[in-house]
Amino acid sequence: MVGKGNLDLEFAFSAAEPQSRAYPADQVRAVVAGQSPRNALATEIACRAALRAYELLMLRRSGEATAAVHRRWSAHRFAERAGQRYVVTGKAGLRREVLVPRDLAARLEARRLDAHRFTGLVSDDQGMQAARPREQRVPR
Repeated sequence: MVGKGNLDLEFAFSAAEPQSRAYPADQVRAVVAGQSPRNALATEIACRAALRAYELLMLRRSGEATAAVHRRWSAHRFAERAGQRYVVTGKAGLRREVLVPRDLAARLEARRLDAHRFTGLVSDDQGMQAARPREQRVPR
């Protein structure tokens, strides 16, 4: 039965396999091939470290930030994977540890700036705020 506000039960209970929201590796390679080296690196890191695009701006070395302590993190989440650990500030300011594969971490560190450059986004404990210099922000 299909209609306004009703669920199509035949579709809902079909034997169709659930679709992944992630791009297949061949599509990621095609996207990366058409990008500048800087954007290609960002795309590869986002894909392989499971980051949202804006989280790339919040990526910090493990020694520069700490993951949230009010959450329980599995001790096995990076098991049998090699890479460099980073901390990222994501949704609602949650800081979590992510693993960037070694080859990408080396490329990322080679592009690292000596000093922070204003990106138009401001980070705080609650996440990101709109593009305003810190001195002009209104306290919460």
